[in-house]
Amino acid sequence: VARGDAATRIVALTSTQPGEGKTTAACNLAMVLALGGAKTLIIDADMRRPNLHTLLGLKNSVGLSDLLTGKAPAQQAIQRTEDPNLFALTAGQVPSNPSELLSSPRMRTLLNRLESGAFDRLIIDTPPVLAVTDAVLLSEMGAAVMFVISAEMTRAGHAQHAIETLHASGNSK
Repeated sequence: VARGDAATRIVALTSTQPGEGKTTAACNLAMVLALGGAKTLIIDADMRRPNLHTLLGLKNSVGLSDLLTGKAPAQQAIQRTEDPNLFALTAGQVPSNPSELLSSPRMRTLLNRLESGAFDRLIIDTPPVLAVTDAVLLSEMGAAVMFVISAEMTRAGHAQHAIETLHASGNSK
């Protein structure tokens, strides 16, 4: 991920199914970027099964769902981590309509504002592609997609189908 390259300022990580390591990979990528000096925000967009807060040892009382529903401002939802360059936006309270929130104009506006604001990089942890459409929706908003595959778990046919689903959305990044 080259610094300043607009096409890779937003990176969404996904997989075929739960348990393949995408949240861990997203955290590791965000930490490496932050350690390299990039002001990085990691976003937990897996609002059905949020896990980012657990890995980072953060609270999940206010987060992305609260921002998108207008219940909290960004200043209240974005948390600092131990690294001065790494910030986190947890999923927040589990909403009844995660896909609708992620596909909303508010989400697009939020990503645009965050991308053009104080952060050099946005890393988005998304749900698995074959489970729900959320990763596809985010890829359509300009996020490059990194596909995480587990050597012990991912079936080749499932991975192929998931990648075809992402490509069918028009995203070739």
